[in-house]
Amino acid sequence: GASWQAAAGGYCYRTDLAEQYLGVKTPEEMQAKVADWDTFWATAKEVYDASGNKTAMADTLGGVWRAYSAGNRSTAWVQDGKITADNAKACLGDFISMAKTNYDAGYIGTVDQWTDDWYASGQADGAMADATMGYFFPSWSLAAGGQLESAEGGKSGSTYGKYAITEGPTGWFWGGSWICVSPNCDNGTFAGQFIKAMTVDDATMKEYCESHSDFVNNKSVMKEVVDAGTNSNPLFGGQDQFQILFNSADKIDMSIASEYDAKINTDLQNAVQDYCNGVTASEDDCLNAFLDAIAADVTDITVE
Repeated sequence: GASWQAAAGGYCYRTDLAEQYLGVKTPEEMQAKVADWDTFWATAKEVYDASGNKTAMADTLGGVWRAYSAGNRSTAWVQDGKITADNAKACLGDFISMAKTNYDAGYIGTVDQWTDDWYASGQADGAMADATMGYFFPSWSLAAGGQLESAEGGKSGSTYGKYAITEGPTGWFWGGSWICVSPNCDNGTFAGQFIKAMTVDDATMKEYCESHSDFVNNKSVMKEVVDAGTNSNPLFGGQDQFQILFNSADKIDMSIASEYDAKINTDLQNAVQDYCNGVTASEDDCLNAFLDAIAADVTDITVE
């Protein structure tokens, strides 16, 4: 398939809470508070303490993993048709211990992605009010109808437009979209022309970007959009998310991607969640549970 989309991600945060708890008034000031992982977690302590142990810095373990995985790994999980414990450790880096430490400290939210509580934790009212300072969201979450708008509660929500975006502690990406011609297609020529227009033609891609608020997979087009400075996203109080995502998109390294990543990411998040919740007792147990899950779920590779 060919892609029209570059799914770069950033850290989206509550501007009202940032000013209240950190004295931060601009995205530039906030970026300095989340510039790398050590700084991010130091700021998390500030937020947690200032909020009376109420507000976590990061939305979920899954959100932290998405940013860490795509921003810190330098190799693919699967090498020569297999996953070894050594390569898995290299890919994980210090993530398991980092996740456990900061989850236990209250700096990472306890809810799961894609749940109602995940969205509600980003609002200023209700049972989950102010439960998180921000979310790790990719580009496809940032348009009308996406995850950010759900987290804000819609146009009548308590935090609509009260978010801003920073690059965060690392450049990263989450997913992406591809288009291809079905083998059963009876008008392949026209389908091919459409795909070319959507993934190659500058004018079409620029029009799509501006009309759908989607970050397209075309660097020259996105530079034009960013340089024009005309994009204004009401979900961010008028901030242009493309100016922030442009740097992250430039750092996307697809050499670390493989066809198995979706299942591997799910198994890893489940294993780390179990470790943080006390189901497994140690980091080694967490790693072994992760490798066992991959061996059971991905049968066309070797896990050793």
